[in-house]
Amino acid sequence: MGKIPPGIINEDLKDNVTIESDITSRYKTVKKESRRELSKLPLHRTEGDQTQLNLENMGNELLTPALKLIRYRRIHAVNLNNMQLEDESLRLLALYLEENPVLRSLAIADNYFTDDGLAQLIHALRSNTHLNHLNILGCASLTDQSLRALEDMVTEVNMSLYAVELHAEDFDPDLVASILAQAAMNRAIQEHLKPRRVVTGGLVEIQFNGRVRIAEHFDSAIKAWRILGTSFIRAVNEGLGDEHIVKLCAFLSGRNLIQSLNLRRNKIGDKGAIAIANYVRKADRTLTSLELERNEIQDEGGEALLKAMQANMRMVCCKMSYGNPLRPKICR
Repeated sequence: MGKIPPGIINEDLKDNVTIESDITSRYKTVKKESRRELSKLPLHRTEGDQTQLNLENMGNELLTPALKLIRYRRIHAVNLNNMQLEDESLRLLALYLEENPVLRSLAIADNYFTDDGLAQLIHALRSNTHLNHLNILGCASLTDQSLRALEDMVTEVNMSLYAVELHAEDFDPDLVASILAQAAMNRAIQEHLKPRRVVTGGLVEIQFNGRVRIAEHFDSAIKAWRILGTSFIRAVNEGLGDEHIVKLCAFLSGRNLIQSLNLRRNKIGDKGAIAIANYVRKADRTLTSLELERNEIQDEGGEALLKAMQANMRMVCCKMSYGNPLRPKICR
């Protein structure tokens, strides 16, 4: 059995000394009852106490021992503002975030890292599901290059990062607006929709918080369906109107994503029905079951759906006769 090089042990002991002398005093636990203290960070309320570490204005030599403490104590909020952090420091932080720790807030404002360093952090966040808040204010070396990577990450794969602090005037305004819009969707996902992926009978369904109607956060619901992947969309009695269905069909078109679509007991009229008919006829190859009972579909929408069904050889089930004000013969 090989010996451990003494230098490793010495470095580890040195980190422990640094933790005790310079870092532990900056660690604290905020009780869940302390609402005023908890409200200082832009995080939604969760069960349990919150652990915090504030190393603002300290030297970057503290980062490595600090990460040891952060791992050990499972810290939720870390402030590393103005610590002279460079790209190598961001690489170390990225390695930690790849572990998908419980860390919810990371402040790295007023530091020296460049687009390369932030890009490493952003890459780690592509698989991270816990970080909600990122502060990169005052990082003068950043450009639109790294913000484009941030936009791609928060749009395509990330549903947890919902509070991004940056100086908007330093970057392309459309880019900033896109990032903040995606972050707002993520906040709705985390605070209200709370999606979970359920597999039943071979179909994947994304189930949302039953206390919230998805019509109130529909763009966020579409984002969750897209990122988590679904083959069964059930949105029953969710207050969905034509405008929601037009958005839904635009999202589904050409994706060949779902096999079953249940939209019973909503407020879908002819415009929504026609959008579904066009989707079924022109832009889908997988849907086999469609439920539209108890909506507001009249003859025009019903006729469009009938023609779509007649031209479709895959549809096994289409229910719309009950509870819609259309002529019975349309549902023959």
